[in-house]
Amino acid sequence: MGNERGSLNELISGRQHNRILRLSFPSTVANAPRHPLAAFLPAQWAVDADRAKFVAKVAQKIGCLAGIVTGLYDVVINGLGAFKDDKITLGVLYEINGALGIAVALAGYYTMAIFWPLLILSFIVGIAIALVSASALQEWMSRCYFSNSVSVVRAATHGKPPFKPYPYPSANAEFKAFQSALGA
Repeated sequence: MGNERGSLNELISGRQHNRILRLSFPSTVANAPRHPLAAFLPAQWAVDADRAKFVAKVAQKIGCLAGIVTGLYDVVINGLGAFKDDKITLGVLYEINGALGIAVALAGYYTMAIFWPLLILSFIVGIAIALVSASALQEWMSRCYFSNSVSVVRAATHGKPPFKPYPYPSANAEFKAFQSALGA
């Protein structure tokens, strides 16, 4: 009985207990039954490293090309369109945003350190464009068919000739002004 008591004391003290856990736990896990999906999923989702590098390079090139095209669109279409409409501030902001878009695309492609400051600056210019073009939307709202000022003009005439002039010469002109205000 004394030997049993000594073994029990060792087991309780932790030395023997830790030894038992170290020996039994890994063998229990290794001998545990495996679910069929546990064998199927790793084989199904296995990725070839060379193929993954190729796909990443192609995606990087497509992303760079998309950034350059978007930047050119801002410079050529949006910027020049704003200058044509005598919106100098908006035109300058579009030109800067387009140049920044091209720079961000190239800096991201070539993994340059200047990428993050350019991206943050591009966000700031985008917010400035939204604030400046919001005034164009407010201008459209003040001249559209349902605006308060147009309703007052219509109410003053009471539908009798001579009618006061409508702020836009036609519905198409109003629609074009709406698209321009939204930047579309």
